[in-house]
Amino acid sequence: MFIGTWRANLRIFQVYCNFCTCLFQFIILIVSATMLFTKYSAFCGKSVVRTASASNALLWNMKDDYDVTVGLWISQFITMFAFFACGLCSAMREAGK
Repeated sequence: MFIGTWRANLRIFQVYCNFCTCLFQFIILIVSATMLFTKYSAFCGKSVVRTASASNALLWNMKDDYDVTVGLWISQFITMFAFFACGLCSAMREAGK
């Protein structure tokens, strides 16, 4: 966000880089959604097979893995658009200039 603060050419490059980065991340999110929301993963998302609990104190199932993965996938959409908006702040010009 700060690379184009002093020079106009770098500010233009930053805006194009911001669009390309957001598009790349959006493509990655769509590709990961094609693997995340299949019939097999939905079946595993309902499973109560224990996955990563070495002790009996923590019960962690495949359903927990699936829920955390889907929650992180959703939060990436929110953060992608937030950072995209922050990246476009340099494209705006002050009103007095």
